[in-house]
Amino acid sequence: MAKRTITILSSDLSDQESEDVQTVSFGWDGRDLEIDLTAEERDEFEAGIQKYVEAARRAESGRVGSQRTRRSSGSLLSDAEKPVARLWIQEQYREREIGDRGRLPRDLEQAWIDAGKPTARN
Repeated sequence: MAKRTITILSSDLSDQESEDVQTVSFGWDGRDLEIDLTAEERDEFEAGIQKYVEAARRAESGRVGSQRTRRSSGSLLSDAEKPVARLWIQEQYREREIGDRGRLPRDLEQAWIDAGKPTARN
């Protein structure tokens, strides 16, 4: 007997089933959060948060006097900046095949920063 598994993607916001559902990660009030959104909902989320991302500053990591040091391989972007940067990078660097999840290449994070942190589809 063969077994077949079907994965149905649906939005956490609207319960809409769609193949374009993606997980969006962001930080809010000291918490790391994720939500699954359709492409349209993701565009709305990014448009709504963009002015806050542009005005925000990077959070200090660790406490004063802490022995923790930042590894040089860490991301240049905050959790809130990553979804916006990822979309822009995917559009600008199609040949690099940047996925919807995972670490962004540091050189492309820097390219997004150097470009003035633009939004996608300008």
